[in-house]
Amino acid sequence: MTYFMRERIRLFFCILLLFCGFSVSGKAGETLKVDCWMEVSSASKTLYVGDSCLVSYQLFSDLPFNKVIYPSEKDLKVKHGTMHLVRRGNDGATFRVRRGNKIYYSAVVAQYMVAVDREGKCKLPDLTFQISFYYALPAEDFFSQFMGRQKVQTFTKNLKAKDFFLDVTQKPRRSTTEMMKSGTIV
Repeated sequence: MTYFMRERIRLFFCILLLFCGFSVSGKAGETLKVDCWMEVSSASKTLYVGDSCLVSYQLFSDLPFNKVIYPSEKDLKVKHGTMHLVRRGNDGATFRVRRGNKIYYSAVVAQYMVAVDREGKCKLPDLTFQISFYYALPAEDFFSQFMGRQKVQTFTKNLKAKDFFLDVTQKPRRSTTEMMKSGTIV
C-alpha cells in the first residue's frame, strides 16, 4: 500500500470519527425550563344569581404537552354555589399562538360550569393541573440524524391557575310593558 493511499484512509477515518462523535447539547436526563401559564376566562364577568356560566382554563406553553391530569372533584368547592367539570380538553386540539415575539402552544384543557346562589363577589377555587411536557432530544450520532431517529423525553410540572372572580348580581327586574315590547309572554 502506498503512502498516498494510507493518508487517504487515515483522513477518511478521521472525518468519519468526527461525524460519529458529533453531538448537540441536550442529553437524556436534562430537564428544560418551560415557560407556561394558565389563563382563566368566561364569556361574561357578571353572573346573575341562579344562572350559570362556562369558565374555560386555557394552557399556554413554549413546549408541546400531551397529558393533563385534572384536579379532583373535592377541589371544586365554590362558596354559595356549585362548580362541575363539563369538558376535558382531550380532543388533541392544540394551537400555536403568538404572544409578543414568541410562539406558544395553546389548548383549552378544561371547562367548568359555575352557578352561584348569592349576590357578591365569587372567587373560584385555586385549581392545580399536572401537565406532561415533551421535547425531542437531538440525535446522538450522524447515522441517527440521517435516518431520522429521535428520542423523546417527557417531564411533568404542576401548574396552578391564577385567581378568577365573578361578580354575582340580582337579575334586573322588568316591567310588564318592557316584557311585552320584547315579545315575552306575560
